Amino acid sequence: MIVSHILGGLGNQMFQYAYGRWLADRWDVPHYLDLREFAGYGLHAYQLDYFPHRAVALPPELESRCPQHLHGARVRIAAKLPDWMRRGLCPVRERPFGFRPAYLKARPNSYLWGYWQSESFFPGHRETILQDFAFPESTLSPRTREVAQAIEKQPSVFLHVRRGDYVTDPQTKAIYLSMGRDYYRAALDDLLQRQPNLHAYLFTNDPEWCRKEFDVGIPLHIVDHNNAATCQEDLYLMSRCQYGVTANSSFSWWGAYLMTNPQRRVYAPAAWTATGRDDSHLPVADWQVLPVEGNAPAAVAG
Repeated sequence: MIVSHILGGLGNQMFQYAYGRWLADRWDVPHYLDLREFAGYGLHAYQLDYFPHRAVALPPELESRCPQHLHGARVRIAAKLPDWMRRGLCPVRERPFGFRPAYLKARPNSYLWGYWQSESFFPGHRETILQDFAFPESTLSPRTREVAQAIEKQPSVFLHVRRGDYVTDPQTKAIYLSMGRDYYRAALDDLLQRQPNLHAYLFTNDPEWCRKEFDVGIPLHIVDHNNAATCQEDLYLMSRCQYGVTANSSFSWWGAYLMTNPQRRVYAPAAWTATGRDDSHLPVADWQVLPVEGNAPAAVAG
């Protein structure tokens, strides 16, 4: 069996699921989701069950097979043990962050702990993942249906502006870049050469700031009727657009990945952090990668 440790926001949950799904399919074994940490986690709720995925929650009788220690020397020693010496699952921890081919060779009895933020963790599985993350359109709110109809009637691009702790929390701000004016402008300049009659749909966790400061020179619709409990409907709306400009965010990464328009064109930042970390594995191969400057101002006015 494969067990995926699930924690974080919806975008992170989707990456954690996708790698586990690929590995379970490779070995033809069951795929379980370890959701136990959500019991004491107040930042986000578990939301994967909105989708018709095939994994199931880890049953209590299998919990004893999960690694008890996922830090330090113990996890490194446990990962090297042969299967015949192992009582539980082999811990597979993403360290350092990023893709390495060795992760695709993980054993069939593995416990996956990490973010796994790249399509490289589930190669050749796009159609399967699209099916697992298909949107149940019958549950969409009337407002979401209305916005979706407008998106599909005209050439549309989604813009994702990620603010919140990226600009308010000193520790987070020191790590994560803010996508500034030049990034969005470069994407739109390229798109407008291809499609001059473009309408933009903006998704953000700071709509009031964007109303005051965000001006892109084309018709702009700020989508703000959803909240944390219904954020999957924002993903649905992103996926209905023909074009997308993602932020350094797993949420809009998935909004773009779930786009199925054959003419889709996606723009993504070359870097997510100001740490010098190699983020080249993050964009999908056919996305347009744009440079970003360290700690660019979060404002995109003018």
